[in-house]
Parts: sequence; structure tokens; C-alpha cells
Amino acid sequence: MQNNNIGGLYKGLDNFEENLSDDLVQNNQTSQKSEEKVISWRDNEFPVKQKNLKWFLKIFLATFIIGLIIFFLSHDFITILFLVLGVLALIGYSFRKPKEVQFYIDRRHIAIGKHQFNFFNYRAYYIKEYEHHYAVVLIPFQRFAPSVSIFIKDEYIDQVVDFISQFLPVGAESFNMIDYVLDWFEL
Repeated sequence: MQNNNIGGLYKGLDNFEENLSDDLVQNNQTSQKSEEKVISWRDNEFPVKQKNLKWFLKIFLATFIIGLIIFFLSHDFITILFLVLGVLALIGYSFRKPKEVQFYIDRRHIAIGKHQFNFFNYRAYYIKEYEHHYAVVLIPFQRFAPSVSIFIKDEYIDQVVDFISQFLPVGAESFNMIDYVLDWFEL
């Protein structure tokens, strides 16, 4: 009986090379199909927003109001000092120039430079229109996770939306406090 089992094991190996070559051909065809469904372009990682006097007044007013609230609630000057230092760091960071990065979209994820955002982490998307550009905003499944905005030039918007709609449904713009604050401060 042992010979039959061993013979049964070796019997399948006769066609092993043929099966392997068929699998390799099929994998090549699949990878070629997935390679065809790729959108790629180079652009700035985020749009540049000019900072003017109004912007500085908004930052100053918000810092002053939050500082007053902290002072009246706790009389803690160290917390107010950290608030001011944090706002100064935010102002310094907001003047950072955007890097030119590679945008890449395939059937599994969106990549912006080295950062990848898998579609299975997001429940929907919507389009947000700004002055001179559009953003595709991915809405996450997790309640407190931040949404991801991918800024897109006008010439790519139709192609990107058609492609993403194959994998994610269109959702309604949802209120997100973080996005609201960032838009209000024009960050």
C-alpha cells in the first residue's frame, strides 16, 4: 500500500512543469491587466495658499481666545506658554513649501509619494472643489480617523473619479471637525 501512496504522489509531478508554466502565463496576464489600470502623475503634495494679514489675525484671535479660556479655567501659565509655542510651530510649518511627489492610483490603493492609502480602509469618497483645484476626500470607516484629501489637477479629475468609483461608492460630504478647522485656518 505504501507504494500506491508514493506512486500517487509522484503521479501528479509528471504534469507539474506544464501546470507551473500555465500558472505563470495566467499570472503574467493578470499582472498586465492590473498594470493597465493605473493612473499616475507628478504634482505638488498640497496646493500653496498665500498667507496674508487676515490669516495672521485669525491665528492670533484663536490663540488669544483659547489662552483666555485656559487662564480663567485653570490659571495655568505653563499651559498658555505651550499653546503659544504650539501656535508658533504651526505658523512656521504652514510656510513650508510643498514637495513634488508622485501620485499613483491602482485598484488596491492610492499612493502619494511614500504614503499608501488602501481602499478597504475607507467606506466612500466625495469631491471637494476649491478655487483652482479639486480634492478627492476619502471617508474612513473609523469614526475618529481623519479623512484623506488627494489634491488633483483639472486634467486628471474625470479620469481619477471614474477609476475610484469602481472601488468606492460616492458618499455625502460629512462634517469633520479637523477638516473644518483646517479649512477655516486655511492650512
